[in-house]
Amino acid sequence: MKLNSFMKGIVRSLAVVAILSEIALAQAPTENPSQVLTRTDASGLVLQTTLTKNLYRQEAQQVEYPEQVPYQVEEAYTDYETYYENEYRCQTRYENECSYEQECDYVNAPRCRRERVCTPRPSHPECRRVTECGTNAHGERICKDREVCDGRSVPDESCDYVERCDNHRERQCRNEYRCRNVPRERCGYEQVARTRPVTKYRTVTRYRTEMRCCRTEYRNVFDRQEVSRIELRFQPGSELEAGEVEQLRVSLVGGGAQAVSVTVETLTQLNGYRIVNQSNQGGLIVVELQQVPIEFTEAQVGAASVNDVRLKIREDLSAFVVFNDDGQKGRLKMVYEVVVRTDSGEVVASQQFNGNGLVAQKLELSQRLSLRRGHKLDLRVTRSGPGLLSPASFIKTFYRPG
Repeated sequence: MKLNSFMKGIVRSLAVVAILSEIALAQAPTENPSQVLTRTDASGLVLQTTLTKNLYRQEAQQVEYPEQVPYQVEEAYTDYETYYENEYRCQTRYENECSYEQECDYVNAPRCRRERVCTPRPSHPECRRVTECGTNAHGERICKDREVCDGRSVPDESCDYVERCDNHRERQCRNEYRCRNVPRERCGYEQVARTRPVTKYRTVTRYRTEMRCCRTEYRNVFDRQEVSRIELRFQPGSELEAGEVEQLRVSLVGGGAQAVSVTVETLTQLNGYRIVNQSNQGGLIVVELQQVPIEFTEAQVGAASVNDVRLKIREDLSAFVVFNDDGQKGRLKMVYEVVVRTDSGEVVASQQFNGNGLVAQKLELSQRLSLRRGHKLDLRVTRSGPGLLSPASFIKTFYRPG
């Protein structure tokens, strides 16, 4: 509301100024402060034209202006307050419970015992030792032992204790301490925060737009029209060659408290010019121009200015080279040297061409080439002339498979 009222006042004030300015400007005649002149080889060393420029003066006027006036009002607004209520709520919480649990597994365990094992032995006769005594030839009593067997066999066996083991599955158990998260529902009354709207009142400052009288503003009022005849004089030696065309924009600047003068802008890249002298002789402005070379950059005339190089062979085996040359600037001279080699390095075509000023180049070769053989093309581009400190030369290559 405040902004709209203020803007309406400004718009009304500006509208008054605009209407008065339009009335003043409507009385001004049509002007022609700038013109593009075309120069050819037939123009010689002088170009002439007439330019007009409207001059204005500042005129004071009293106009109303808007002003923001403050005033205060009570206004209602909605605010929000927080209050609390008891609410019965249940929540599920997880508690950590731990206990010992018996963990059992079945395992293979050996079971062993001692057993008496007897092995039978082969039977043998029962024998005994007997002593027999007698008298020898000297009458002495002598005795000797001998083993006497009766020829009967007695059974026999060998016995011993051995350990025998058998595998069997056995259940083994152990106690392990384990913990788990167990859900528990807890219920009870809780204080829950809530909000509710409430209406409150406050004193605010607002503004209304009132128009005040008056303040001084200035507007442009047409004073007169400056008519100047322009004569561009080129120094001897700056004549254009046949077919060359260049354009220059001539503009009137200044006027009023300042003297009217001329600016010259070169629109083409053939030559550059600078003003060496300018004089106003009773409505005739004579501008003396000195020719200066346009300096070209590597980006304008270097390898990047030549692209889309191709070697093409027709069915009758005649060949030609095509490419685009964007580096043909000003009065630069172009020389194109074409060398074509086979895969083995043999030179099968070599020719030189002069540039013709066109961007799209097509160079017809005098030698015929084979469609079945691969060819490598070397295109050497050499530029020289005004705008280059020294001739620029570079090579672009292209390979055409067989």
